[in-house]
Amino acid sequence: MRRPATQPKSAPRRAPVAVSAPARLPTWLLAVLLVLGVMVLYWPATRCDFLNYDDDYNLTENLHVRSGLTWEGLLLFLSDPLEPPGGRP
Repeated sequence: MRRPATQPKSAPRRAPVAVSAPARLPTWLLAVLLVLGVMVLYWPATRCDFLNYDDDYNLTENLHVRSGLTWEGLLLFLSDPLEPPGGRP
């Protein structure tokens, strides 16, 4: 004999519980803390001078660097990696 088909019982419903998310810092505050952290870490480097190995050739006497950020300088930097300040060993 077969049993009559019965409907499955559903689980008893519970009242919803309010979930509290942990407090998050605002994005702008995280950015400010990151910038301040980097400044604190690298501040001692402001007391250092340039090294005289190749700074005159790559920075102080390089016309492309001294002229500022230009399209010509950017194109030269991207197209010719050996042109200073592209990193000659």
